[in-house]
Amino acid sequence: MISLEYWFMLPVSIGVATTAMASGIEGATFFTPIFLLLLGLPPEVAIGTGLITEVFGFASGLYAYSKKRLIDFRLGLTLLSATIPAALAGTALTAVVAPEYLRAALGLGLAALASISCGALPYTISPSKRNTSQLTWTARAS
Repeated sequence: MISLEYWFMLPVSIGVATTAMASGIEGATFFTPIFLLLLGLPPEVAIGTGLITEVFGFASGLYAYSKKRLIDFRLGLTLLSATIPAALAGTALTAVVAPEYLRAALGLGLAALASISCGALPYTISPSKRNTSQLTWTARAS
């Protein structure tokens, strides 16, 4: 029999996916706090579940953007060369790092991302002028 205990997660998920796709910020950034605070999952489970949930959203975005030929595959490969080893290292660290530290690191990362996105920090992240496959931090003019 199907349980309807978490029925509210369907509209929440649709809202999160829409926000993530519209803003360009990964869905796990929004899902992980929901899993932590709303569902009470442990940090390592919430982070992993947020990331695996994001895969499905990425698949639809990848399809739509590739159909419109809007993907910079060179930039994608450059980013993957850093993010795959970092993801593997992060996965290994969850076995030895206390959940409280994971929760704190997630909070700091989300706060930094929100600060950059809202313009609270004097930096922007943009493609390099010389090489579009490299991202650069630039000081924003006051």
